[in-house]
Amino acid sequence: MEGKGANEIARLLCKNQVVVPIVHAARKGIRKTERVFDPYDWGHTTVSSILSRREYLGHIINFKTYQKSFKHRKRLFNDPDKHVILENKHPAIIEEDVFNTVQQLRATKKRPSFSGRVNLFQGLCRCADCKTNMILSCGNCIPPSKDAYTCSGFARKKKLCDSSHYIRRVVLEQAILTYLQRVTAYAAEHEDELVQKLQAQNEVKVQKDLTSDKKALALAEKRIVELDDIIAELFEKNVTGILSDERFVKLSQGYEAEQKEVAAKAHALKTHLQAQQGERMKTDNFLSVVRKYTKITELSVVMLNELVERIEVHAPDRSTGKRLQRIEIYFNFVGNIGEVW
Repeated sequence: MEGKGANEIARLLCKNQVVVPIVHAARKGIRKTERVFDPYDWGHTTVSSILSRREYLGHIINFKTYQKSFKHRKRLFNDPDKHVILENKHPAIIEEDVFNTVQQLRATKKRPSFSGRVNLFQGLCRCADCKTNMILSCGNCIPPSKDAYTCSGFARKKKLCDSSHYIRRVVLEQAILTYLQRVTAYAAEHEDELVQKLQAQNEVKVQKDLTSDKKALALAEKRIVELDDIIAELFEKNVTGILSDERFVKLSQGYEAEQKEVAAKAHALKTHLQAQQGERMKTDNFLSVVRKYTKITELSVVMLNELVERIEVHAPDRSTGKRLQRIEIYFNFVGNIGEVW
């Protein structure tokens, strides 16, 4: 949550002389022997494994591995969609919101800064046009006031973006700090009004998604019925001799494959619809985080990761003769709330 990657966390654990899991288990009597030359030799793979374990949320995960047969003792890893999760079966040691945030952070590579300056927006700041991450340009020979974020899509050999979306770090930090101060102050003074507006905003989005999904599901179910009729007709033609066996097999296999694909799509749409209809607005989750930061005086990595899902920086607009640049903030749970009312 502080923006450190697995390698950096492993180095910190070594430095603080925290024993590795196998040694800890041996000292607790869970394992018979340690079999480790250096009890503090942490590796990034061990840290990554710990960070991804859903068991720490209080769940039991079954069928993570399997054997091909009793003749092969080697255990193979199952796909995550084949896992069986039994939720809330023992006390959790990690909050679910924190766990989910960490998984999002782990999806972004952490590159340590040789200048020692903290990249507050690592993994959060993105280009509004090509959606790639904004990279921080800094170094020992560059003064902190000239540190800047630029679009990584523009920097590539095959450019994904037409503009670098250049913005100085101090400018971005001040803009984000000012906006978060306005949001938290408004939430503290007009919480009921904020809840009503967020719920109304979410209702419009959910209704739009529901309409689109319902239309797609109706088309998929209609096509499944049509394919049933087509396959039945092919069978009758084959029985009466109008259609040869070879031709029947070829056509029926094609239609059956299409039917399976459409059925899978219909199932996914039904699952999504149920999730949308059953999911309540996450305003309470958002407010519970906001209440922790009622008086923000400076930005921190933990606070940003708890509050913000992503920050999108637009290309500068010089049409008025001045350099104007729009920045959009998308909060966790509620998305973009626009201007503070």
